[in-house]
Amino acid sequence: GVGRSPLPDHGSMLRRASRPLSRAASRRRLYATAPPLPEWETLGFNATPTARMIRYNWSAERGWDAGESSPEFTVTIHGLSNVLHYGQGLFEGLKAFHCKDGLVRVFNSHANAARLQSGAERLAMPVVPPELFDEAVDRCIRDNVEYVPPYGYGGAMYLRPFLFGHGEKLGLGAAPHYSFCVIASPVGAYYKGGLEPIDALVVEGFDRAAPRGVGNIKAAGNYAPDVLPSILAKEKGYPVCLYLDAATQTYVEEPRRLQLHHC
Repeated sequence: GVGRSPLPDHGSMLRRASRPLSRAASRRRLYATAPPLPEWETLGFNATPTARMIRYNWSAERGWDAGESSPEFTVTIHGLSNVLHYGQGLFEGLKAFHCKDGLVRVFNSHANAARLQSGAERLAMPVVPPELFDEAVDRCIRDNVEYVPPYGYGGAMYLRPFLFGHGEKLGLGAAPHYSFCVIASPVGAYYKGGLEPIDALVVEGFDRAAPRGVGNIKAAGNYAPDVLPSILAKEKGYPVCLYLDAATQTYVEEPRRLQLHHC
C-alpha cells in the first residue's frame, strides 16, 4: 500500500506517498491500455512505459489548474515555444521505493521541490509550490503504483518532474503558457556494476558551468553541452565525465551522473 506521513522540518529524507492504496486495489484500477509490467530482474536505467502522465497547465489569467492524469505521454506545443528556442525548461529527478513494510516512500522530495522553485525564479517561470509538487508526484505514483519495483529487487520508480514554457512567442520574454508534468519509469541501477566504483575522465576543453551562471539549477540547456564530452569520454573507455571549475581548473566542479567520493 501507499500512504503519507507529514514531512518533518528536520530529519528523515523519506516520506510516504499520499492516500493508502493496496497493490490488489491498484490491479483493479489498472487501465485496459496500460503497458505490461517489466521483468524486474532485468531493469536498467532505461525508459520503461507506464500507465499515466500527470500534467498541470498555467496561464496568467488562471494560474495553475487542477491538473490531469492522462495515458497520453506526448506533448504538443507551438513551434515558437520558449522551451524550443530559448531553453526555458527545468527538470528534476527523484525516486520512489517499495519498502519492506509494504509502503511506497519517496526520497528527499522536499529538496527537489526547493530546487525546482529556485530554478523557476532564476528563469522567470511561474513557481510550482511545494504542495503542488508533492501532489503531482503522489498522483503519478498512485496512478502507476504497479510499476514500482517490488521490495527486494533493488529497483525503484524514477520520477521525472519537468516545467517548460510554451505558446506562440517570437521575442525573448515570458511565455504565454507553462506546463508542469511528471512521468514515471521503473529503473534499476544506472551503471551495470551497481554500486561498484567506476573510472571517470577529467574533462579538458569543456566547462560544466560558469561563475554566476545556472549550474546550480537543473535547466534543460545545461545538459545538451555535456552530450559531446560524454561521447568522447566513452570512446576512451570512461563511462562518466569529471568537470573542473571553470575559473581556475583546479577544483572538482561536478561529476556527471554519479556521486563522488575522494580523499
